Amino acid sequence: MSGKTAEVKKFYYKIYRSRFTTILAVCDKDVVGKRVERGEVVLYAKPEFYKGEEIGEEVKELFKEATVINLMGKRIVELAIKEGWVDEENVLEIEGIKHAQVYKV
Repeated sequence: MSGKTAEVKKFYYKIYRSRFTTILAVCDKDVVGKRVERGEVVLYAKPEFYKGEEIGEEVKELFKEATVINLMGKRIVELAIKEGWVDEENVLEIEGIKHAQVYKV
């Protein structure tokens, strides 16, 4: 066994491609399947939408190729903020679950 620690895969992601759009959906693994509400606003980390491949912080490389980024979960949203993709003022948070979207134009 080497002394190098393997990166923890903290997220699930899926990529959806169409002719003009590439959507990157990323969710904290522990948030998949959760649903929270505040009044009329509902956040649902739908497994069919988010639960694809497992990935760690290297997901930030995928941010570059997406035209739309959909993020659900505290860890992934905070990573996107740290990397400059999301402004903290534009984050929706309900019951500790954060959600953000990025649209590149």
